[in-house]
Amino acid sequence: MFYYRYSVPDSPSNIIFESSQTDGSAGIPVIRAATILKLIERMTYHEYFDNKTLNAFLLVCLLFVNLFRSI
Repeated sequence: MFYYRYSVPDSPSNIIFESSQTDGSAGIPVIRAATILKLIERMTYHEYFDNKTLNAFLLVCLLFVNLFRSI
């Protein structure tokens, strides 16, 4: 059976948003905390695409993932 890693619904166990806060006029929900997979899903989500934020995230993503795995 095929399982798509990014098809898990949002829940408090994998993503937490700032309450009623959005980023700019685009209405992008502000993420307070998330699992690695959920963060990657949201950062690359086509509806909330922000090129500047995505580029910054991709530049440091490996640092965060490697740090997380070493703990």
